[in-house]
Amino acid sequence: MNDFKYNFTVREKGSGWQLILSYKDGGAWKQKTRSGFPRKRDALAAREELLNMVKKDAHTDKTMSKITLLEFANLYLKNRPDLTYGSRLSYRLRIESLPTLKSCAVKDITYTMIANEIAGLNMARTTTDAIVIVLKMLLNAAVDYRIIAETPFPKKLPVAKVKKEKRLRVLSREEIDRIISRPPQKDMDILLIIMACTGMRIGEALGLTWQDIDFRRMEIRINKQWGLVGPNKNGFKPVKNALGNRTVPMSSILARRLTEYRDLGIFYMDGRLTRQNFASPIRARLRKLTGAEHSAHDFRHTFATNMLASGADVATVAALLGDTIQTVTTVYLHYSEDLRKAAAAKVDRLYS
Repeated sequence: MNDFKYNFTVREKGSGWQLILSYKDGGAWKQKTRSGFPRKRDALAAREELLNMVKKDAHTDKTMSKITLLEFANLYLKNRPDLTYGSRLSYRLRIESLPTLKSCAVKDITYTMIANEIAGLNMARTTTDAIVIVLKMLLNAAVDYRIIAETPFPKKLPVAKVKKEKRLRVLSREEIDRIISRPPQKDMDILLIIMACTGMRIGEALGLTWQDIDFRRMEIRINKQWGLVGPNKNGFKPVKNALGNRTVPMSSILARRLTEYRDLGIFYMDGRLTRQNFASPIRARLRKLTGAEHSAHDFRHTFATNMLASGADVATVAALLGDTIQTVTTVYLHYSEDLRKAAAAKVDRLYS
């Protein structure tokens, strides 16, 4: 950048001073300005900072100057073969949910634009946080692609008032008994029983094959899941993370129900225990069985809270769920607090 040609001009503007940097970029002279300085010496003191910013910008790829955030998201995600189809789709949908930023040129996105966009989202906090994570990832990647010299993403974002987070929904003991107490008659039944007895994710349950069931050791190996692998295409794919590869114990009631289901002679070409592809039909089935509104994920919450209530430590519960200790502690914190209070009450009664 030794041949970088530029000059500064300082002038009065309104009630303050303005700093103007004229520089040559690609054979053409351009300008960058900053205004609102109370004194002339304040404007002069800002020369180095403005010059460094312009020099960085001179290194950017001008052919990418008009690419929008959504266009860049599609380009970036296409070049990330390490991501599953479901993850790429999820990330793209998060960017599509940004009403204004998605259509803005990446190089024009500023701190103020980001803060205003995030503050205006009328979504749950968890949803907003997920969008922020993807947005931050893309703007950092835009630096690597030389679209921008540095990310405009602020260290902290003002967060809008969000919808109140609900406590986790769990199934009662009676509802669980209603599900596991009778022999399965079809694949949906065994799917519900498996999730009730293991707390595994819906994708993991959908991806189970008979080869994963070890009746001799009374164990189930979780090493894959079932879900979207392409547009309107379902198939086997890796588990959510490295912790997802695990072996979980099989209770006697689950072994009995699996044996009964196997004796029905229901087998599928791909080796799976079920022909189900999605979690959506589970709501209707649970409503019929329990008379209440529940989702497939409620089984996971129920299993975790029951394990904690029975005295299992957080590390054991995390290992069974295929999650980190931090995640389990965070998600089930209020349940842990309830358990601690109950324990404190027992100690008080013991010594009083």
